[in-house]
Amino acid sequence: MAAAPSSLPAVSGSGSVSGSVSSALSRALLHRLRSEVLGSVGPQDLVGSTWRVLVLDATTTPVLSACMKMADLVDLGFSLVEDLNKGREPMPTMPVTYFIEPSVNSVNRLIADWPHGEARYREARVYFSRAVPPQLLDAIKRCQPLISRLTALAEANVEFIASDPRAFTVPVPRAMLRLYGEASIAGGSRDADAACEEIGARLATVFATLGEAPRVRYRRVASVDAEDVPGGARRADTTRRVAEAAARALAATGASMGSASG
Repeated sequence: MAAAPSSLPAVSGSGSVSGSVSSALSRALLHRLRSEVLGSVGPQDLVGSTWRVLVLDATTTPVLSACMKMADLVDLGFSLVEDLNKGREPMPTMPVTYFIEPSVNSVNRLIADWPHGEARYREARVYFSRAVPPQLLDAIKRCQPLISRLTALAEANVEFIASDPRAFTVPVPRAMLRLYGEASIAGGSRDADAACEEIGARLATVFATLGEAPRVRYRRVASVDAEDVPGGARRADTTRRVAEAAARALAATGASMGSASG
């Protein structure tokens, strides 16, 4: 039996919350994972059936391992936890549950698991950690071997780590460098903009898990001064860009939130 992969150190930001809110967040996170992703097959469906395989990627591994142990997964019917980005033996008699992020790399790896004429698993359930871009959904639809064995496809909207009783983190690799490094000085820095979108999308999953549509206040950027450090105004404007990205991501889940500068 494989052990659950350990959390990866790709965490760059955190949000402090009160103890009561954090407890509610932890409970909501566990409930969503158990009822909507991992426990989507009820215990009655496991009686007399085979064990299941769970496949995670670099983003969802730390999300899951921060709040669940291998024993918890065994109780839910999983006998094996594997890494999407590593070589895996075909198990055509076992059903699989994928819990992955909707990135180009992860979706391509998912599709690669289902070549024509070969079934790696008996059937598949696919859950994404946040909203899936339309182009990636179209790519999945074109993979007929996967579609023919697909029994569930859903967005879990869980892409944060309940790291301790008073904080949560969002896994955005190299966020500090991308937002405040030399490359962020250029007004058209696509990497900095992409980092803001990633942070906002992950923050939106926190709100979606809590069932809240908060009003977010952010610091207004002062007028640019000739003596300011090059790129200083753009860097100071990061909070606005993250807040707006979170609002867009939350709206995609069917909720909405307000924002205001201050």
